[in-house]
Amino acid sequence: MKRNKTIIIVLLLLVLIIINIVMIVKPNKIEIKEAKETYKTDKKTFAMYVENLEGTYEEYVSNNLFPVGYLLNKEKSSCVDLKGNNVLGSLTSSGTSVTVTTNKTVFCYLYFDRKENGNITLSETSGILAKGKTSTFTITSNLSGGTLSVVSENNNIATASLSGDTVTIKGVNEGSTTITVTSAETDEYLLAQVTYTITVKGPITFTINGISYNAEYGMTWNEWFISSYNTIGKTNGTIKDANGNQVAVTSVIVGGGAYNVTFPMPISDLSVGSSVYFKLNGVRTEFIVVHHGIPSSLYDSSCDGTWLLMKNCHSVTEAGSGTLNHYGWTSNLHTFFNNGFLNELEASVRNSIKTVKIPWVAGTGNYSVASGANGLSTRVFALSGYEVGFTQSHHSQLPIDGAILDYFKTGSRLSYFNGSSVHWWLRSPVLQNENFMWVITKDGTLGSLYADYTEGDLPAGRRPAFILPFNFDVTNYI
Repeated sequence: MKRNKTIIIVLLLLVLIIINIVMIVKPNKIEIKEAKETYKTDKKTFAMYVENLEGTYEEYVSNNLFPVGYLLNKEKSSCVDLKGNNVLGSLTSSGTSVTVTTNKTVFCYLYFDRKENGNITLSETSGILAKGKTSTFTITSNLSGGTLSVVSENNNIATASLSGDTVTIKGVNEGSTTITVTSAETDEYLLAQVTYTITVKGPITFTINGISYNAEYGMTWNEWFISSYNTIGKTNGTIKDANGNQVAVTSVIVGGGAYNVTFPMPISDLSVGSSVYFKLNGVRTEFIVVHHGIPSSLYDSSCDGTWLLMKNCHSVTEAGSGTLNHYGWTSNLHTFFNNGFLNELEASVRNSIKTVKIPWVAGTGNYSVASGANGLSTRVFALSGYEVGFTQSHHSQLPIDGAILDYFKTGSRLSYFNGSSVHWWLRSPVLQNENFMWVITKDGTLGSLYADYTEGDLPAGRRPAFILPFNFDVTNYI
């Protein structure tokens, strides 16, 4: 009898527990809570309905208690008692958890709407990349709050990283691989994924003037000129394709392409003694490179460049101001150089000639040398006695108005006019004299003549010199 009483007591306790139960259905976190009424285990307590593709609802039947890919419709969902009265206390959802609280025995009807499809748009869906280089594309997504991630299918071909909405790809080895962009599922949107195909290319080969060279895939000529692939050592060439069409330096080099490239030649590349040819009044005329740089501290920094001297005399005339040996803006020689000669010289060269300050002696009894920043400002000038290799050891009346130019350490001083060797004027006056100027004689030695000298009807020759910037392109002048 006592044993039966014990069993009855246990059953009563179980009933009491059931009366105060808060029922929790654990799978997928769907919970139904009853605060007062007894849960009826022999009746169906809740049903779930999901939105179909047509926009209507159908009962949800699945081994998974919570419908994946759906969003709880709180407005449509309800709980009623046995008389059909709404007894819903509260209805909350979070992620894959729905909590229903009621005050009476109920039947609950939960409705779930389909989540919208997530959408990811890429600024581009494929690309080609040079090995070792990087490229980027951007992501646009409607999944507000969704976590973006990127994964490379093969990190040995290309790696991918994400910063904000920008994906950076780095080419590792040649080949193709896929970059997958994913946005995680949110409360409102389904998970979304898109792919980007990347192809990594190795170096390409092409020819310049018949010689093979390499370049990175996608490299422009501008990039190639300043890269280590350029073993020519020259830049900014004029490029033409195999058909003779000019190619822009911003164009991409085509693998297997055959190009002809003419590189600029700065005048500084020419050795002393080399010849260039400029047009005077349309006539091709020879000039000699006689020096590069500043000859000595007597010269202003403006003289830093390539010095050129007309190989033969331009013409013949007296040198000074009448009988005076004054060299300057009033002298026939200097005035002609900076007016008549300059106007005859083709514009591309004329416009490039530097304005310089050269050491000089005014003459007419003035024996001091003006040098450095105090030198004579000019563009075209006659050379001095010291510049052609003579010094006061040759004659004490020769002013120290310069320093020897490299060409005249070994080069000839002879010059011709109309096929005959002639004297030619220097800018150096004879010291302690108002009338004599130094000249290079017909046989290449140092001599002096009256400033208004004529030999019969033939005065000494005018041989202009000037300085061009080191980067002056002489490609078309040699």
